[in-house]
Amino acid sequence: MIATAAHSDTCLNTTAPGYFGFIPAGGLFAAAVADFTADVFNRYTGLKETAPALVQLEKKLLSWLGGSFGYDPSRPGGVFTSGGSLATFTAIVAARNMRLRRHNRNITKLVGHASAQAHHSVKDAFRLAGLPAKNLREIAPDQSGRMRLDDLRKRIWWDQLLGLEPFVVVATAGTTNMGAIDPLPMIASICEQRRLWLHVDAAYGGTFILCPEGKTLLEGISRPIRSLSTRTRASSCLMAPVVFCSRGPI
Repeated sequence: MIATAAHSDTCLNTTAPGYFGFIPAGGLFAAAVADFTADVFNRYTGLKETAPALVQLEKKLLSWLGGSFGYDPSRPGGVFTSGGSLATFTAIVAARNMRLRRHNRNITKLVGHASAQAHHSVKDAFRLAGLPAKNLREIAPDQSGRMRLDDLRKRIWWDQLLGLEPFVVVATAGTTNMGAIDPLPMIASICEQRRLWLHVDAAYGGTFILCPEGKTLLEGISRPIRSLSTRTRASSCLMAPVVFCSRGPI
């Protein structure tokens, strides 16, 4: 332990107060104790019968997260995943399954749209979901790094003209490169008009919903449309271990 601590002095200190340059963070004593407690008890929480109290704790935390984003606390459904890539994959699969279940379409014709500034895990999620990587359209960002609405509308229209099936738009609330927040209310309106699933990748900026300034910047993230999912993580600004939440359809 002493040797490990000595070598850690030569590493980048992601637990320093005010450090936001890289996503993983941590350092709170309470968070470390929580991790330690979970590891020691090591209870299986995949079924409520095996650990009813712990499963209820998880459900209440998910409900609290949903309420913080403006959803009806009695309705949000979600799961904690081991990382952001898996959370995005969960959302893409849910969107894919809903479209195929309702329309019984050819999976190779399904296309999605995301900003060119979106996290690379979106493209990975497409591949893992059995969708060709080329079926993810990159939407041009503006000078502030936000998704351009005119390009989004044009690409959706063009794909439909080609006989393809747009099914999901991935917006970002805090891009990795610039911290930009896509115009969420307008993107939600487009998805509502086109009957598309909207997934908001809020891994970086989502927890800022807990402060008044963040709520203003994230306006539209909880707009009630037919199908919506959100992912967020607690590591960046809460200084807690990496935790992700993915929300299912309304």
